Amino acid sequence: MAKKKEIPQKKEESTFNLLKKWLNAISQEDITDCMRALLEIPFWPTCLKVNEGYFRSHDDNGGNKEEGITVYFTCDGDAFVKTDVGPMKTARFRMPIFGGGNSPRVRAALLILALAIKEDNEKGGNIEPVG
Repeated sequence: MAKKKEIPQKKEESTFNLLKKWLNAISQEDITDCMRALLEIPFWPTCLKVNEGYFRSHDDNGGNKEEGITVYFTCDGDAFVKTDVGPMKTARFRMPIFGGGNSPRVRAALLILALAIKEDNEKGGNIEPVG
């Protein structure tokens, strides 16, 4: 009996690539809803370590690569954000491409952080927005 020739299977795409394609195809309102949903569930990115700081130099550092922000999580899950830009300065993460930004993922994460702060403030916080 002749052996049946197996049909080669298409290699499945990673979940990351599928999500990325889907997010590129949906509206900004739907992306906002996705961020809101993510903010409502507890999660821990498996690639992050506790008690380790994650530093990124900001875009307007004037050549001083030691200026930026550090995000740090303790073993109990508490988050700390530290700026290393001196008194009365801000760490700036510009828009990618046209704005000259070098940290598009950090900027995207800060958008999610801003949304989380806004949502927490609206659900009982009493802190007024700045600016």
